[in-house]
Amino acid sequence: MASNNEKLLAKNEALKKIVEHNRDYLSCNITLPIGNTALKKVHTNQWLFTELPEEFDLANWTILAKVLNNNTNRFENYVENRWYIDGVNIKVKGNTGTMELSLNAFASSYNSYAESARSMEKAYTDAVNNLKNASSSSSSSNTTKAATTKTSVLNQKWIKKYNISSTITKKVEEICKVGKSDYDNVRALFKWCDDHLPYEGYGGTRYGAVGTLKHGKGNCCDHAHLFAAMCRSIGVKCNYIHNPCCGEGGHVYNKVYLNGKGTIVDTGRDCASWGSHWGNSGCPTEKTSINF
Repeated sequence: MASNNEKLLAKNEALKKIVEHNRDYLSCNITLPIGNTALKKVHTNQWLFTELPEEFDLANWTILAKVLNNNTNRFENYVENRWYIDGVNIKVKGNTGTMELSLNAFASSYNSYAESARSMEKAYTDAVNNLKNASSSSSSSNTTKAATTKTSVLNQKWIKKYNISSTITKKVEEICKVGKSDYDNVRALFKWCDDHLPYEGYGGTRYGAVGTLKHGKGNCCDHAHLFAAMCRSIGVKCNYIHNPCCGEGGHVYNKVYLNGKGTIVDTGRDCASWGSHWGNSGCPTEKTSINF
């Protein structure tokens, strides 16, 4: 005759097996005709409340459900006629079709979710890497010459055209990166100006683009001169705008052109802004000449 300790061990072992395999015990598949509008919203990882054929009625599993609802259960509690959708398989033939649902009384465990997430993440990462490798391989074989000619962010044609000082181009080379898009590099210039050039209040222009960089600060006008020169040095069109209706003396800011679209950029104030400027809309005048 088994001792109480042996009975307890046997009970715990049986309970462990039930918990590990309850999804096998409480699972079923049903097939539904496509056509019901409610089925358009059916997807995996959700609950489905439905009356199933008697052989699948969860009330028949009450005893097992009570065992599974104890503290050792790693699944959500049993609710009568609530089924968890593990899988959806749609089959279409001609003008008719069916939807096969794999149902379970309990949701997937956290470990199952985590493992699935890890597998999906790895598959996604592998796919992205494969695409990158294939793209780089194709590009290297077809555009090797083009890939090797771009060694600097600077646009020498524009630097010569606007007579931009080497003081400015050296700083631009420190801030911008080869291989980055014009948008990314212009945003980097914008952030650098915001981080390193405080606002200084005075009227008109005092330092110009080069002087503002050396001085380390300036008013809105000199900020605009420097930012325009920086953008132009990498071949990006950037003008400055004088808005006389923004208070005494007006306000000066930039308009930079990226992907054919003009964007307002205002670095000449205590809090720089991208896409807007300080003051009223007023009557702005866009200008191309820059005080270097």
